[in-house]
Amino acid sequence: MVIMGNLFVPFKESNGQTYAIQIDHLIVLPSGIYIIETKFWRGKVYHGISKEQANELGHVMDLLYPDEKKNQECTFVILDDLTKDEYGKEKKQVRVQDYGDPARQVKKTAVTLSKELAKHNYKLYIQTILYFAYKEDEINNVINHSIQESPEVISNERALGNYIE
Repeated sequence: MVIMGNLFVPFKESNGQTYAIQIDHLIVLPSGIYIIETKFWRGKVYHGISKEQANELGHVMDLLYPDEKKNQECTFVILDDLTKDEYGKEKKQVRVQDYGDPARQVKKTAVTLSKELAKHNYKLYIQTILYFAYKEDEINNVINHSIQESPEVISNERALGNYIE
């Protein structure tokens, strides 16, 4: 097993321009390559939820993703923070944060890497993993609504180890 972290892989677009993809973790095994997109997000992470599935969170989805289709999966985080008002008194504040679509990101990375490897006659199986690394508790956790088979969504270290094993 070879494990590499924070790897940058250069590639050329059809227009001749050179770019680089960034891979959080790349694991190479005889059985194939694993790309792990690691997110260290605190709060309640709603992963792979669509407007169709949102139910009581539908209005939040409409505000965050006005142009998305009803079945398009999205990911957002609800955070609760303690702040201080102008008198120094603590108050609770709730924020909804959109960080983009990490599933789409890791899939795109896998496609780009696969194309680059094919240029060198390497045809290896590339498995995508979306790993939410923030320690889970009653406030910080991942709710996976995704119906997609890929990427594999994992939200704790033990499950990640078991999956790779």
